[in-house]
Amino acid sequence: MIVFNFIILPILFNFCLGREKDDDLLQNKVIREGLIAAQDSSPPNKNYVSVAIILCNVGVEGLVNGIMKVFNRLLKSILAFSKETPLHVIIVTDEKSHLTVRSCILAGLGKFLSESIIRFYQGLELPDPINLKILPSLRFDLVDIKSITKNFRAEIDVMKLEYSLNSKEEIISQLEDGTYVATSPKYVEDLFYIGPFYADAFVSIERLITLDADLQVRRDLAQLNKLFLSMPSEAIMGVTADQSGYYFALIRHLFKNNPEHKLTQDEMKQRGINSGVVLYHLDRMRRNKEYREARSVRNLNKIKEDLDIKNRFLFELGDQDWFTLLMYTKPHLFQILPCGWNVQIPLRITVPEYQCTQKTFILHKHGDIHE
Repeated sequence: MIVFNFIILPILFNFCLGREKDDDLLQNKVIREGLIAAQDSSPPNKNYVSVAIILCNVGVEGLVNGIMKVFNRLLKSILAFSKETPLHVIIVTDEKSHLTVRSCILAGLGKFLSESIIRFYQGLELPDPINLKILPSLRFDLVDIKSITKNFRAEIDVMKLEYSLNSKEEIISQLEDGTYVATSPKYVEDLFYIGPFYADAFVSIERLITLDADLQVRRDLAQLNKLFLSMPSEAIMGVTADQSGYYFALIRHLFKNNPEHKLTQDEMKQRGINSGVVLYHLDRMRRNKEYREARSVRNLNKIKEDLDIKNRFLFELGDQDWFTLLMYTKPHLFQILPCGWNVQIPLRITVPEYQCTQKTFILHKHGDIHE
């Protein structure tokens, strides 16, 4: 087994990736060297599916203690189900985290490959040896989050005031039913406010799938990418509806008590979104004047005033909350995806009928990231 791991495995690693058999070049062919700017990130060719995952503040106590554990699980699930799909994986990270993230990716690829090869040679899996392909064609870019935030500092600071509790300490609050809920201090971090600015940051990418780190993929991501083709021509984002009832009080206020507001009548869109899985049609976002105006510093705040909810409701989930309000007021910009692409297992369910009954293509179990 020692000979297998140190001699045969590196050769198979190159072969299965479809790359040259050159160990010195392997790491930089799979993961671009260093921390790069968002505008420099691009897929090797048009056949690659671009997928972004945020991994910031790795190792910072009290924020997301389990982030690398859940990311390892996500990476393994992507590799297992997307073997035939070329993937351009963007990891949005930071200066203090990127070396740890890079090491984690290489270790995860090596472990997945070695386990797969061992199962093959033990006869547990018998693919056609001529067409043996254990890993998809891969390109990882480690993107510096500052390259996204630096041009939108004013907008992000406004969003922090409007769409978070703006506290660096955990906040415990009691709901109407007597339940106590803890709000993590993590939502004061920039990473929860960058979604609205992806189109201006990733200038060389037309379509982008974003995934939360605490997901488990159970279907080829090429199938998720195909949903871009079913989006109406005016839609700029594909999202899944919230399945917990998180926005239920807001829904009751806006749609039941104040019918004079000219808001979406689509019941699924009324539920609000969960941003664990999002399809960003970046090219359309760059060209859509209505969206770009809504994203201005003035209108990031004004949308709450227009709905008369500025002092009525607390918002705490960053850009997910803003996207939800935008979907209420401009529903044509959003396409609701089948719930199976983001089956949520929330810590608390307010509206049981919101739960997804479709087959699970991506599982989203809340809470694991803090363990």
